Amino acid sequence: MASLEELLFRGESETLDFKRDQYPFVGADDASKSELLKDILAMGNAWRVETARILVGVDSPAGGPLTVVGISQHLDDADLQQFVNSKTQRPVSFSYFTAEIQGVTVGVIEIPVQTRPLFLKKNFGKLSADVVYLRRGSSTVQAKPDEIARMGQADQKLGSSDLRASFAVPRGRKILGPSIKIRSTVVRVDQEPDIPDYSEAESGLGIAIRRVNPEFYRELVKRTKDASLLNHVALTVANHGSLFARETRVEMEIHDPERIWEFREPGDVDTDPPERLSDFLYRAVAPAAPDDFERNVEYVHESWHLSFEVGNLQPGRTVWPAIDFYVGARCSGELSLIGKVLADGLTEPIGFTLKIAAEVDEREVTLGFLETAYLERYFGNSEDEQPGHDDDEEDEQR
Repeated sequence: MASLEELLFRGESETLDFKRDQYPFVGADDASKSELLKDILAMGNAWRVETARILVGVDSPAGGPLTVVGISQHLDDADLQQFVNSKTQRPVSFSYFTAEIQGVTVGVIEIPVQTRPLFLKKNFGKLSADVVYLRRGSSTVQAKPDEIARMGQADQKLGSSDLRASFAVPRGRKILGPSIKIRSTVVRVDQEPDIPDYSEAESGLGIAIRRVNPEFYRELVKRTKDASLLNHVALTVANHGSLFARETRVEMEIHDPERIWEFREPGDVDTDPPERLSDFLYRAVAPAAPDDFERNVEYVHESWHLSFEVGNLQPGRTVWPAIDFYVGARCSGELSLIGKVLADGLTEPIGFTLKIAAEVDEREVTLGFLETAYLERYFGNSEDEQPGHDDDEEDEQR
């Protein structure tokens, strides 16, 4: 898959369009908003074998040099999803995210290959209901009846099961859509990396602990860091098509050379505390419920590689329970997870893009504070008084 910068050396086509200015959306009238809707539908209906993209903030004048000018106003992906999919006869798979190219920020609309034709249920702005708009070359036209017929035939021939990946609630039957927000706290402890062995004498708190665990301090620090950083999330796949999908698999690759993000399988998260240790400081990292899904999460060659074995998907089926995993971030920002769904019977993978927006803060604590909070949690204060729940004490530690 070509990088966004590599796309600058291509001409406009069925899979690529450049826009200098942001689409009118917030506060715009229907006629203006219909321009964005038309472009998404036209690329969704285009004859292509790869993901289509619209780069907003790139000036491509006829006969002139291409220039990345960037934009300062961006569209909200969730609002855009609701706007488009409330007007079409079937859900349109696409995403909007921001990216940096040549030192400036651009907007990117990605539209994977999907079931066609796509059209409006009702007239909107400059667009008419039941008309199939089609990207042909660098222009948008109305599809001819024979083209529309061939769209349906092509989908059946390709075996497209319209498999759609979405975020979901880890322990519920609720789909969250293609984007989620997470919150992570990066905890730093004063004595790192030289965390000492634990002993009763060194604690100095006058509390006898019958069985001394020398790893207690290190396990306490690790457990606190994980509980603060990681978020319990889940992925599900739905078969919206009419074909049976066998041996379905989801794969994602995330280039992360600075390792800003952290992904974990449930089995790699220490949910069982060491001796007399618990999730007292921040939210709990909940233990995962057992399931039959195979997961693989690894960091190799500056990239995260995530894969999930989904199994067979009958038409109309959504994977429940959702496949859970953990994710955290060390810097605030957005991440686009560009992935693909594979299945027996598909002649090519079905692409998708999911987005995670992370809000990150930092906290510095002492090892003594962690130990005191732990002991108060189990031997002293009530749950309502424990550190991590007391705003005044948290503020003092900051």
